[in-house]
Amino acid sequence: MKTARPIQPKGREYVLDAQGYGLGRFATKVAIHLRGKMEPQFAYHKMPNVHVTVKNIDKLDISEKKLSNNMIIRFTGFHGD
Repeated sequence: MKTARPIQPKGREYVLDAQGYGLGRFATKVAIHLRGKMEPQFAYHKMPNVHVTVKNIDKLDISEKKLSNNMIIRFTGFHGD
């Protein structure tokens, strides 16, 4: 017995260029597109059918301070530690 698969409407495809952006700003830009906030029929409770392709990811501007300034914080949850 065959079951019918629902026909998915073709979603929007965005191609973003990462050259010259900082890491956090570009991550925010990608998140806005993936969330569907660029769509005219945006709704918080609906998942959009959106595909994002990133070009020039190797030219993303990541400062050396961010790479070397890792601080690991440990918290056990017990009082007095």
